[in-house]
Amino acid sequence: MVRRSLLTLLLLAPLLAGCDLRIERGDNRPVHIGEFGPYTRRTMTAVLADGERVPVYRVKYWVFENGQDPPALQIEYEAPFPVRDTLRVRAFARRLWPTFMPYVKGALTDAALVTATNLVVTPDSARSESFTVVAERSRWEEWRLRGEAEPLEPGVLGRERIFEPDGTPLRIQALRTFVEGRDTTRTRE
Repeated sequence: MVRRSLLTLLLLAPLLAGCDLRIERGDNRPVHIGEFGPYTRRTMTAVLADGERVPVYRVKYWVFENGQDPPALQIEYEAPFPVRDTLRVRAFARRLWPTFMPYVKGALTDAALVTATNLVVTPDSARSESFTVVAERSRWEEWRLRGEAEPLEPGVLGRERIFEPDGTPLRIQALRTFVEGRDTTRTRE
């Protein structure tokens, strides 16, 4: 399992995200290796409440070795706007949250990472830029984006709205089974 400090992850993300790498040709080979892992041509898809479809690069479970930050579930998606516009990133995280929240609840975490990414692929190279907002559960069971007072909208529990590249739903129960049986040597992306 990947072990990093949440603070380190958030502080280093802008520095690590702009690396240029050569593209490997092929349908499911990585087109880029970024700070959170490989990017492939085939992505998952999140379906928002209004029906909008958003490409999802990964849903990943993180355990931080600093002992202060709780485990977190991350969703990394292709932002339909520049991620440098952090107000839009935060607004879109609120729109995406009802789709992602059932997975966070299934992962039994008190924190979630919602990562907006811009992946640019050319015939010779690829680069990515990302911005992450943190959602935290309060002791009153309300979820909020860090630094905001307004609670996030609840999701529909048990409703799977993220789909694998082949169209099958990303199963909440499979994620819960992974988390409950996790060990420190495995990662699920």
